[in-house]
Amino acid sequence: MTTPTTWLPPIPGLHRRDPGHWYWLGDVSFPVSVTGVLSVLKSDYAMDRIEATRATWEPRGNSCHRALELHLLLEHSGPWPGGLADEATEMVELMQGDYVHWIAPLVTHDRWSQVQVIASERPTCCLRRKVAGTFDVAFLDPVMPPSPLRPQWVTGPARVLADLKSLGAAVAKWRRAGARDWSELAEVPADTAAARLSGGHVEIRATRSSAWDPLMPAPALLLTAGDAAELKVSRPSAYSTAAQLGGYHSLEHHGPARNWYDYGQTIWARPGQTTFSPLYSVEEMRLAWAGAWATWKARAAEPGFV
Repeated sequence: MTTPTTWLPPIPGLHRRDPGHWYWLGDVSFPVSVTGVLSVLKSDYAMDRIEATRATWEPRGNSCHRALELHLLLEHSGPWPGGLADEATEMVELMQGDYVHWIAPLVTHDRWSQVQVIASERPTCCLRRKVAGTFDVAFLDPVMPPSPLRPQWVTGPARVLADLKSLGAAVAKWRRAGARDWSELAEVPADTAAARLSGGHVEIRATRSSAWDPLMPAPALLLTAGDAAELKVSRPSAYSTAAQLGGYHSLEHHGPARNWYDYGQTIWARPGQTTFSPLYSVEEMRLAWAGAWATWKARAAEPGFV
């Protein structure tokens, strides 16, 4: 396929081999990716938890990322020679799959009608530091002012580099009032009242059994009229992605691409809701990435990192 001229041209010769996410630029291999560098910021416990829950988050994340990539190709990339029939079929399958509650709000968000997308699932690299990676999306925002750090050779609307993260559904636990142990429910569907609770403890007294229906799937709680129970709901929290965005910003700016971005942004996909984070400034991204890189370089066994 030929990349539409409205999108950033790919870096000639750069390719990625999956599932290991190994990058090559011609005959040059890259010993680490942005994700690999950031792993030094996680504790052993966090890494163990990531591996232990991989079967839950990995298929969800892969489906959301693929759906966003296909949506941007189909709706925002302009005409492709030969068409995108296979991609359209795959998109329909994803919209009918297990993660539609994440995907539908993501691809129908109003934000996509307000910006001009210029890249999706874009591999990039830096030969000087021997790092590569793939970021999720870049777009032009005609409303935002450009960064005061923007180089003179960059023109046009503000340029935003964004990363997509998917978060799990809310999880609820309950117990009869006065009981010691909590019983965990399955993931709470996005369209229930329990999923919209912010967390903490809530004591609810059911005046009739149907009073529980809006909160969670019946017959999860076997309560009768007059019974009292406590409900505890937790929602996965957003976190800073400044270091990851800073890594991609550095690769794009200092690598062969020589692309500039005025801001970074995180796209949070939850069941029933997609939100765009506040913008990260260039300074925030650079500082966070510099800290991650310094930690990685100090621990790396691979010689030659600068």
